[in-house]
Amino acid sequence: MSQWIQGEEVRRAVSISLVCAISSLIVLQPIPLSAVEKEVIVQIAYQGPLSGPESPLGQGELEAAKYAVSNFNDFYQGQIKVQLKTFDDQGDPAIAVKVAPIAAADSNVIGLVGPAYSGASIASLPFYKESSLTMISPSASRGDITNPYSSAFGSPVFHRVVAVEKQKGARINSWAIQGVSNPRIFVVTDSYRPSEWLSDLAPSATRAGVLNMNDYYGRESTIIPIILNSNPNIVVIDSYEVKSELLRDLKKTGYSGKFIATDNWAYEQNIQSALSALSDLWGLQFVELTPNSLKDIDSQLESEYFSKSSKPSQQFALQTIDATNILLHCIASGVRARLEMLKCVKGFSGRSVTGQLFSFDNYGDSTSPFLTISSIVRGQIIREKITLTKVVPQFSELVTTKNGFEFRILNFESKGNYWIKSTAGIIKQTGNLISVTNLDPGQTASIVIATSLQLLSLNSNAIVGKAGLTVEQIEKEAKLAVEKILAEAEAKAQAIREAQKLAEAKIEAEQKIAEAKLLAEKIVAEAKAAVAKAAAIKKTTITCVKGKLIKKVTAVKPVCPAGYKKK
Repeated sequence: MSQWIQGEEVRRAVSISLVCAISSLIVLQPIPLSAVEKEVIVQIAYQGPLSGPESPLGQGELEAAKYAVSNFNDFYQGQIKVQLKTFDDQGDPAIAVKVAPIAAADSNVIGLVGPAYSGASIASLPFYKESSLTMISPSASRGDITNPYSSAFGSPVFHRVVAVEKQKGARINSWAIQGVSNPRIFVVTDSYRPSEWLSDLAPSATRAGVLNMNDYYGRESTIIPIILNSNPNIVVIDSYEVKSELLRDLKKTGYSGKFIATDNWAYEQNIQSALSALSDLWGLQFVELTPNSLKDIDSQLESEYFSKSSKPSQQFALQTIDATNILLHCIASGVRARLEMLKCVKGFSGRSVTGQLFSFDNYGDSTSPFLTISSIVRGQIIREKITLTKVVPQFSELVTTKNGFEFRILNFESKGNYWIKSTAGIIKQTGNLISVTNLDPGQTASIVIATSLQLLSLNSNAIVGKAGLTVEQIEKEAKLAVEKILAEAEAKAQAIREAQKLAEAKIEAEQKIAEAKLLAEKIVAEAKAAVAKAAAIKKTTITCVKGKLIKKVTAVKPVCPAGYKKK
């Protein structure tokens, strides 16, 4: 550490004082968010290698940033729209020093995701410090950027979500000694690696030895005896140059202990080589700073990512989404300027995509960076299982206020971050209390609260509330309600009356039909009787004479007229 301290006392005092001054300004007060009639446009940027030999990493990080912004814009559609600018530094400090002034001068950009590489970050820092542009790097891991004794110290603007050596040492040591009695650790490293972290990686009490690969180019065969003579039971590989054949030969010559490799070794080409070389029963553990893809965290998360990006996620997608989400969360909280963003980021506390709670320390490092251990066993990679935390907010009953309403988040996390939107009014969060104000009397508003914008349907909940009424409006609504009830009662009574009239008309009709039927039956009966009576009376005809006169008489009982005689 002495090489850092020499000549740096004044600068160190200024840097630490600046950090403390900014920290003292941070008061975690809720920022009200209004439902706006016109969509607000806000700009952030990504800086990294988008062309050149390092572009695969930069393009992968850019896609992850786009994915996070897309989720945000979908959630706050019609209220806030974030635009993502890009600055291509090719991962080269010489190019970064030309690109950074352009980004710094663009006052519309209020936050930066990146740079991706440490060298480019250090080259960009003077411009971003001068312009107070907050940086959150997903992958720049050099320790000196957050070391207050270093000339590359990035405070107050630099932050990162990737793990650094000072955070990895103790974690790797705990994995290494697990299940090992009386651990003796031999570290194979590189000369450029920071020596300070060895005290955590291999504490002096358990350190069997240290070897720098840079000192053994061309004479690798001498390494195995050096390691074996130290009698270790744990070998930590902290050099990219260590080949899997060396580990295999070390095992064949009698080493029976454990192998564990740091992320400085665990590049894809070394891992693929180890898959074929270490195919017998013994294995190798290796540390990873980032998942190979979001699929290693959750298959649903990877599916959602692919549906929006049309591409699979890449390394550092997790850290890039986290870095972007921090800036987005501040924007959702009302941040619209660079100094506001710096204050918000320094006070940030929330969940990673994985569900892990984290924040930043005073120097810009994440308090809980992603770090995982994987193994190669029998030619297969076995990765540590990561459980994605999904949290659906649960709400209390609504309490109506004069110009809005309020409720509480029952499963509230004090260190969590919440994404909140409303269709109307102004939202304010105070701890677990959510208040909606500025509503017109009787106006309703729909509130959606999410714990993550990734897999939103599994991490959100909605509630609808209504503002209270004035006395006059209560009386008016009561009058309208009474009038409505009376109208409904009258309509019902009228319907009953109409129904009663119909019933009475039906009875009257039925009576008339019955009377007509009786009359018809009487007429028919009388007709039948007349016919019968007529049929019963039979007339006869007789002939009557009077001298030469003859007269016929027809009657029921015919009688000849006077003076005539029946013939």
